[in-house]
Amino acid sequence: MTALTNFRRIIAQAELFRLSSTDSSSLHRSGRSFLQGSQRS
Repeated sequence: MTALTNFRRIIAQAELFRLSSTDSSSLHRSGRSFLQGSQRS
């Protein structure tokens, strides 16, 4: 249950960051690097 809660918290923070960000190009760049990092582990 704690893993699911942490996952939801991460998703919520990602949503807030995406909504608050105005530079879509930098957001896309950071999003790609984040996906690559998650795939690596």
